[in-house]
Amino acid sequence: MTPYAVFLAAAATVIVGLLYWQQRRRKRAEWELNDPMALVQELYFVHQLSEPEKNLMKELAEQNALPNPLKLFVEPKFLLEAWEDIALAPERPLVRRLLSRLFEITVQGAGTDSAVGSNVTTLGSGNVSPSAGNLSARPLSDVRNSSAGGSSAQSTG
Repeated sequence: MTPYAVFLAAAATVIVGLLYWQQRRRKRAEWELNDPMALVQELYFVHQLSEPEKNLMKELAEQNALPNPLKLFVEPKFLLEAWEDIALAPERPLVRRLLSRLFEITVQGAGTDSAVGSNVTTLGSGNVSPSAGNLSARPLSDVRNSSAGGSSAQSTG
């Protein structure tokens, strides 16, 4: 074999190797993007959740038959239900911190029906409104639209 042929074979091997490596890297990146649990771990990191807070989120996901805790990061209803759950009374400080950190919702009181209404306030984009003794979350735009329409809906915040 001539030196020219050896050089071409080596160059071809390097090019094929680089193409293979790049393809594997792309597939791995896609796999990581499509992995819900990897996203959950990233959300834990971004929101700087402590181990007890992470454990509570996992417990709430399990309790609500969620395949992973992702829904807990976008729907405050699960944390609001946990706030009112007597069985989770020892976890209320964690629930309060999570509601504040994830949704900018502030809750006060013992989490019982007597605390619903005047003791619930919001600071961020969500609005918590009492309905039939339970807390429910609505987007603030819904509250503004219903208030503008002349209904008696009130915003607490």
